[in-house]
Parts: sequence; C-alpha cells; structure tokens
Amino acid sequence: MRKSFKKSSTPAKPKKNMLLLSGSKATGNMADGAVPGFLDFAEDWIKEFFDPAVTKGKPVLFVPYARPSGVSEEDYFKKVKARFDEMGIATVCAPPEGIAAKDLNNIGGIFIGGGHTYTLLHKLQQNGALALIRRKVEDGLPYMGSSAGTIIACPTIKTTNDMPCPAHDVIDLKALGLIRAQLNCHYMDDAMHDPKHQGETRDTRLKEFCAFNPGVPVLGLYEGQALRIEGGKTHLLTSARCRGAKPPVFTDNRREEIDCQIGVPQDVSEIFAPKKSGAPKKSSDRGFPGP
Repeated sequence: MRKSFKKSSTPAKPKKNMLLLSGSKATGNMADGAVPGFLDFAEDWIKEFFDPAVTKGKPVLFVPYARPSGVSEEDYFKKVKARFDEMGIATVCAPPEGIAAKDLNNIGGIFIGGGHTYTLLHKLQQNGALALIRRKVEDGLPYMGSSAGTIIACPTIKTTNDMPCPAHDVIDLKALGLIRAQLNCHYMDDAMHDPKHQGETRDTRLKEFCAFNPGVPVLGLYEGQALRIEGGKTHLLTSARCRGAKPPVFTDNRREEIDCQIGVPQDVSEIFAPKKSGAPKKSSDRGFPGP
C-alpha cells in the first residue's frame, strides 16, 4: 500500500512583540529650563503597545529591580503605577523575592524599568527568572524595556553605561538574548561632550568594545528613541524629543549612521538578523581604534 506523507509545515513566524526605549525621559527640542516628564515622549507608543492588554483587562507586570539611584522597589513601583494609571494601563509589581513562573501568567505584558543594570541582571539571575521571561517573550508576551530594561534584552550587558556597583564581586554578564545585537542607551555623540574634557567619549568606548568583540554590532540609541520589534521585523522609532536623528551602528572598525525622521519608523531589521555564515576575523587582525 502506498504511504501518504504530509507536506512539511512552514516554520512558525517569530512571535516577539517588544518596545525598547533608550530611557524614560528625553529633553530634545525643549525650552531651556523645561523639565521632561516621566515617559512623556513615549506615551503614544506605550498606549498603542499595551492596548491589547487594556482591552483584555489584563495588568502589566512591572519589574522594579533596577532601582534607579537606589530608590526602594516599592517606591519605584508607586511612581510607575501612577504614570501608567494616567495612561489607563493597570499594573502589578513583581514580588521582591524574585519572579516565578506563576507571576508571568494572566498578565498582558511585562515592563522592566531602568536604573542600575548590574543590580537588575543579578536579581533576575538569582532565581532563574531570565529563562522564564525569555520563554514567555519568545512565545509572544509583550515586553517593554527602558534603559537597563532595554539593555538586558541584548545578548549581554557589556554595552551598558553603568559601573558594577553591587557588593557581589562576580556576575555573569549574559542577559536575555532576545535580540541579536548590542545596544547602547542614552547614546551621546562627540558633539555632546565638552571639548575640554580629556576623558574617553562614548564613541571611543563603543569602538573599544567592537575591537574586542569582532562581528558584534552595537546600535547607539539617543534619548527619545526606541526599537519596536514585531516578529522578525525591527523598526527604529524617533520622537520629537529625540536628541539626535542619526543614531550610529558600530561594527568592527566601522561606524555608520542611520538617517531617521521624527515620527517615521525606520526599518533596521538587518542589524538584528541572524549572522551570515563564515568565520569572523580574529580580533588580533584588526587595528585597535584610537580616541
């Protein structure tokens, strides 16, 4: 008897649904002395992103573990809850003992706030929360990050601007790995540095990273910018409060700028696409970038 074979089904499309903010405030195009509001520049993006959660009556889980400036997790949640209430989005707080599988059920999304990247990553590593979050987000759970919460979506936190201040001496720098490139939040170009300052600029530091990590791209996100990831597509969003319209991509010894327009999503999917086959050159084959 002749056997019948089913045709192989096409691979399921990626389900990732992410909004990654460079930071929670932006001062571009503001009058001198004006104070930027918390998440004001991104309010429309956030409302649209979490609209399905609001429609379904599900809260967003806020993760306060980064604790900016050392504030308590409780006070950090109060600040975020008040702001999200203004936007009509319900929130619940991640428990102080750490995130368990049950905490990721019956929620409409997760928001990991900014602050101190090492503190955030260490706490998520302590009870295996990284793997739990990764699986949920890869399966379609909406993920919003800001600053530190954006950096930990990368393969590692090596391109954070923070110092490793926590008391523990050793920390695994591997993060969620939800995107394939590194990011640098709160990016500052050379024109933003005081020319009298003799220390390293951000460009110098990112070029150093690339010299030691050949083949790994780094995208600098100005304040007021964000990444919007939907499946296999990644777009760069630029608000009217953005401090720069030409964010750079560093790879090996190259620095290339992306020409962005306010309010126009820019497709940057290629930066985050899987690496092409072929062995990368050894770092010893490359010149070390100067300042």
